[in-house]
Amino acid sequence: MITVNLKRYVDASKISINRLSKITGISRPTLTNIYNGKSKGIQFDTLETLCTFFNIGISELISRTIPTEKFQFIELSGEKINTDENRIVGIQYERTLNNKTDLEVAIFIVSFNKIESERLTEGLNTSKNNLLKKNLSFSLEWVNKQDIDLLKNKINQSVLHEIRVNNMLMNFGETVGLFKSLKKSLMAYIGKQIIMNFISNSNIDIDSKTRYQIIINWNLGTESALNPEKYHFEYMAFSGMVISMDDESDGIEQQYEQEHTIEDDTFRQITHPNLTKLSDKQHKGK
Repeated sequence: MITVNLKRYVDASKISINRLSKITGISRPTLTNIYNGKSKGIQFDTLETLCTFFNIGISELISRTIPTEKFQFIELSGEKINTDENRIVGIQYERTLNNKTDLEVAIFIVSFNKIESERLTEGLNTSKNNLLKKNLSFSLEWVNKQDIDLLKNKINQSVLHEIRVNNMLMNFGETVGLFKSLKKSLMAYIGKQIIMNFISNSNIDIDSKTRYQIIINWNLGTESALNPEKYHFEYMAFSGMVISMDDESDGIEQQYEQEHTIEDDTFRQITHPNLTKLSDKQHKGK
């Protein structure tokens, strides 16, 4: 679905539709329809005028939204792979064009590496000094369809056979084209689902008293090598919650308002350490 994000910028700028119409020369009914998501078509000069007014690019004003339910995950790990270190997964995308639906699959090797732990003491109350921080690093490496046979002893051949028979495997151009078109928030969601499944089905020891920083790097060959920041994702995991730092629909503020099993003050010290330290200093100085 193609979305025009006018509402986001109008609300952020706190400008009325009437005033925007007077300044830009775009009619009020046109702006109202775009704002409410009811416009059936927009002229190029209208898009250019709005981009100029808000000082944004066309990709910020217009975005393509793909529902998360269009993506499914297929476990492809065979018996001869150490699933505590590596897994093979298929990301299945449901593509509908002209009322015809096709299923396409991109295969990835998911690799896990645990980095050194560190104890979180600075800025925390002495009674809370048992909190640890661990950095968990994952990579999601795309496997070219020509290279899949190199994994023949590590991949589930029966599931792979079904994918091949139905001509579902995506080539490099198709895979890169799809992932380049995704909003970063959607890629963050996909990565989070894969990693949460990886952790829940492995012997990785996750405990409620430890804060985890989870890093995911997607490897799409030359595409990710040339644009590494686009394919780098970070998450925070604490007390059973996994919060994406790249997903605007899954932000800290939204998660923080939800009920959780740890004390609010402790969670605030983790998420806002500098604010906590300054507040403590001000409090002690009174």
